[in-house]
Amino acid sequence: GYGLFYVVLLGSARWPGQALFAASFNHGFSAAGALMRRLGAFRGYSGAWMGFSRETLAKIGGIERVAFKAADDYALGVAVREAGIEIGLLRRLAELREPDADLLETVRHFFKWGVVIRGAAAPVFAAAFAHSAVMFLFVVSAVWAACSGRRWAAWLYLAGAGCRIAAAALQDRVLIGRFLPVGLYLTLPATDLGQFPFWLATLPIDRFTWRGKSYRIKPGGRVEVFN
Repeated sequence: GYGLFYVVLLGSARWPGQALFAASFNHGFSAAGALMRRLGAFRGYSGAWMGFSRETLAKIGGIERVAFKAADDYALGVAVREAGIEIGLLRRLAELREPDADLLETVRHFFKWGVVIRGAAAPVFAAAFAHSAVMFLFVVSAVWAACSGRRWAAWLYLAGAGCRIAAAALQDRVLIGRFLPVGLYLTLPATDLGQFPFWLATLPIDRFTWRGKSYRIKPGGRVEVFN
């Protein structure tokens, strides 16, 4: 049987900070995690939404082995996989709510996890960075082509953006039974484009603050408290 189960999260929200959080899960992390699971590549591990059997924890040496890991959920998932234990994905969705998330706090939270991912999960960071760079270059190329008189490039990008918006709205309506704020869908092409400078900005950073404490992240995802 399975030694570890994890679930795909879908968010719902009403306010800007909550909506940004929900959109990042619905149309970023969760969608990518489900796709990668089907492709047999990177698999998502998401903290409180993982379930371990006692036998699995004993076989990997308990949670103590990740006591100094910034991304303990990811490290536990990797340990389970390396131990040859089967990992399952529940077909039931879990709804995520962040009632106290304001816009600024959400942005800070994302940046913190960007730094953590870069330090703790280099393959995941490399894939996300490469994907965002290709997307960014495509948009820049489309703008350049349009400015050079080849307007079909602009129409091609607009068609892609329209499909992105429509697919995201349809996904939310089908899977969580409601839409996120309409304005959020309209900003998805811009937030997708913003992923490249976001990941780029995390490259020189090795420190982050979480719940009142400051940490330095080292290669391999280990952390030390320096404040």
